[in-house]
Amino acid sequence: MKGKVKIYFEDKGYGFLITDSGDDLFFHVSDFCHHHSKINKDVKVLFDTEKTKKGLAAKDIRLPDTNSDPRIDCPHCQKKIRPNPRYRNGLLIGSICPFCLEFVKKVDFSKEREAYHNALFWLAMAVLFFLIGALCVRFW
Repeated sequence: MKGKVKIYFEDKGYGFLITDSGDDLFFHVSDFCHHHSKINKDVKVLFDTEKTKKGLAAKDIRLPDTNSDPRIDCPHCQKKIRPNPRYRNGLLIGSICPFCLEFVKKVDFSKEREAYHNALFWLAMAVLFFLIGALCVRFW
């Protein structure tokens, strides 16, 4: 079934889901398949139901986007690998398979690329501020 988190009491470890049909279902944090820090109000979830003494309850709660596997198939050894970005002159060139050590091209690293460029930017800013500070100390 599909629904979303209506309310979650983190200190008590339980909450309620609202189904797409408008029904409220109880859930316990142990029924959530992911770390409970991802449980926020209005988060869309998929779940199964179970009959309890007090009525229906949600079981096996999971996030909808977790069905996708982030790993890719190595074209050389056909094993599933987690992409490991490799750069040359600041440009993304692909990944290396940890099993056969062959180079894998055409891997989407959009998030990794953004993080890499952000890290480079802040590193350059830190070096710049260090040099400015060193110059100010030397000439004053």
